[in-house]
Amino acid sequence: MSLYTKYNKWNGSSWVNDGKYHKISATGNGSNVADVRIFLCEVGYPSTCVLIK
Repeated sequence: MSLYTKYNKWNGSSWVNDGKYHKISATGNGSNVADVRIFLCEVGYPSTCVLIK
């Protein structure tokens, strides 16, 4: 089982969603995440996504 995230990135004037799920690596360190909104979702159910504040 893997953990995926979907996020919106601030482009300087609005939040942009690339529409993709991004796999979170077990060795990832969470760097380079400035200006990002992260959503937590149940895998396979996009309608369950909630914004993490």
